[in-house]
Amino acid sequence: MDENTLKALENHPAVIEIKRKQDAEALEQRRQWAGELKQAQVAKKKNLPPLKKELDGKRGAVDAARQALKEAETEANRAQAALDRETQRLNFTITGLEGQLRGTASPAIDEAIQFFRDKFYELRRPGSLQRRAALGKFSLIHLKWMPGEKESNSEAIKKAMDYCNTAIKKLEALKIEPAVSATEIEKIGEAMPGIDTFEVFEDPKPFADVKGKFLPPRIPSKTERLLDKANRVIHGI
Repeated sequence: MDENTLKALENHPAVIEIKRKQDAEALEQRRQWAGELKQAQVAKKKNLPPLKKELDGKRGAVDAARQALKEAETEANRAQAALDRETQRLNFTITGLEGQLRGTASPAIDEAIQFFRDKFYELRRPGSLQRRAALGKFSLIHLKWMPGEKESNSEAIKKAMDYCNTAIKKLEALKIEPAVSATEIEKIGEAMPGIDTFEVFEDPKPFADVKGKFLPPRIPSKTERLLDKANRVIHGI
């Protein structure tokens, strides 16, 4: 298409009308954008200052809280240091006073403590544990006396050993009392339980191996055989 033809088209009424409409639409769009710009600028001046003021207030509150926290931590550290110093001072005082009281306590307390210590180790010796067969009954089927259930004083020994430990703690506590009577010490010793109380017990059953066969029972020791023999003689079994 030559230049003359293009000029002719540009000057054509239809083309001029199309161009006029396009220019009008573009102007309307620009006017719309200009209006929205003005509204945004007005909103910026109106909305941002209050938000900035609120933000500054919040940041100020945060800064104040941080400063308060820092001061509180400083005060807490001071309080902790004061607590540590007072705890150390009182512990030192208590330890010293307890040492004075313990060092001047009645010798009878140490004698009683030694008694219970000796008693404790005595109860641990094998000779303290006793086993016996209770008096049985006459069997009309077998026409003979059948041995009764087996008894042991193991529980009584355990209770006595526990009491020894408890008594030692009580006696140690008496050392820091200003005055302790001989009666108090005697009562602790008199409350020592005996070991002559026998209770029924069961021998442990033999263990079975992986094939289901029972393993042979444990062979009794020489001392156990002698005790068993003595029990049989005593009870006529």
